[in-house]
Amino acid sequence: MKQFIAAILFLLACPVFAQPKDGNEVVRTMYEQYKGKWYTDLTFTQKSIFYREGNVDREETWYEAIKMPKGLVIKFGSKDSGNGLVFMNDTQYVFRANVLVRKAKVIHDLLVLGFDVYFNDPSETVRKLTESGFDMSRCITETGPEGKQYVVGDSAKGQFWVAADTYLFTKLRKKDPRGNVSEVQFNKYQKLGGGWISPEVIIMRNGEVVMKELYSNWAIGRTLPDTMFDPSSFQSAKW
Repeated sequence: MKQFIAAILFLLACPVFAQPKDGNEVVRTMYEQYKGKWYTDLTFTQKSIFYREGNVDREETWYEAIKMPKGLVIKFGSKDSGNGLVFMNDTQYVFRANVLVRKAKVIHDLLVLGFDVYFNDPSETVRKLTESGFDMSRCITETGPEGKQYVVGDSAKGQFWVAADTYLFTKLRKKDPRGNVSEVQFNKYQKLGGGWISPEVIIMRNGEVVMKELYSNWAIGRTLPDTMFDPSSFQSAKW
């Protein structure tokens, strides 16, 4: 009887969300589920494995730091490397030997859906996802080996998947004008602080794996300075 009562109390304490009618509601519920709980600062090491025709082509080590929803810094090879990327304000900055060689407007779907969605106002997230090509008016429910998931978007253009029990982003799929299909999977989620982390990311093109990301040495205990994510600070960015 005590176990039964404890189970009832647990269920009553958990937030209950209605079936979402569209992608806007999915995003809003993702935000509400983890509002004020998700960690803000994250550093980790990434083993990047690149594939060609089903075989490993090369491997690299990347060092990454995220401050949500400020931005992302990536350094290739070592933390002192002059080669890497910065993502901030929907813009990608590419550095070689600490020199900015390319700047382009890029909405980083994985940052938006995997991290920033828990911090930005839902209307801002919906705006970005709409601009990125997702039809936020569409949402269906799909049940498969991974359980019940909400699928947002149009299969002819782009969709993303969100787990119905945890409201975590699990997958996105996009089709380009030439018919090529890209897919990214967030796998093997682990609890981290008040949020989660997916230590395995699979990137596919037309059904074939082209890249695998394996995360390790993640840490959330340090507050990263905002200045570290300014492109002008790439050379001096340390963590």
